[in-house]
Amino acid sequence: QMETRWRILAVGGFLFRLKTRTGSIIGSHFSLCVPAGCDTGFGNAAAKHLDSLGLDVFATVLDLTGDGARALRRSCSSRLTLLQVDITQPQQVQQALLDTKAKLGLRGLWGLVNNAGVCVNLGDAELSLMSNFRGCMEVNFFGTVSVTKSFLPLLRQAKGRIVNISSPAAPSSNNAYWEQQHQQLLQSLPPALMEEYGEDYITETKDLFQSFAEHANPDLSPVVDAIVHALLSPQPQARYYAGPGIGLMYFIHSYCPLSISNRFLQKLFPKAHI
Repeated sequence: QMETRWRILAVGGFLFRLKTRTGSIIGSHFSLCVPAGCDTGFGNAAAKHLDSLGLDVFATVLDLTGDGARALRRSCSSRLTLLQVDITQPQQVQQALLDTKAKLGLRGLWGLVNNAGVCVNLGDAELSLMSNFRGCMEVNFFGTVSVTKSFLPLLRQAKGRIVNISSPAAPSSNNAYWEQQHQQLLQSLPPALMEEYGEDYITETKDLFQSFAEHANPDLSPVVDAIVHALLSPQPQARYYAGPGIGLMYFIHSYCPLSISNRFLQKLFPKAHI
């Protein structure tokens, strides 16, 4: 009975969060943001939108001569500053910090958006290379920690905010990427594991991830709007579910019995016949 009561309260809290997502926006004339990972996708779109709001934006990219950097130069104002940063390289993170300090002068930093992330695993852990896990952690975890630790003094000075972007999908949103991952996996897999799982299962898993990419919403505005609200709202939310069904998925995994969440995942992913 007590467990049921807590679940009812959880549902009420979940619905309350959905209703209180909107609100007024604080003045942005003093705000300074560093979206990390602006070559493509959410970071690129967020940098453009934040610049259009009149913010001084420091946008980090992997390649200052790349398509993403050129697009930002074309579409943004002179307030936007581009910084070349590989967040897995501490010396580049420190250089970005020094460049940001030099431009800010005595001002602090209002917002840090940790957007950079990769998805490099295809399927089961047993079928994946350890280098894939290490590469993922270097960018998604250690890179984020490195950037955040470095910029915390500037954020503390302005009593600013940190926005972390997380997704089970990451930026692997094209068929060519999954075909490449699929071929690399088939070539690196030991014969014994190939026999255990079977090529059909590996191909079915690849096809599933490709279907996720094909059905992904091309409209980035829900995520960009969530970033802006988190940075500028007088009452930011602790967590944002940007996109249809995301909040429901979180609710199922957080508040429903494990048997239900497991059944949900079993319906979603193919089953290996081993």
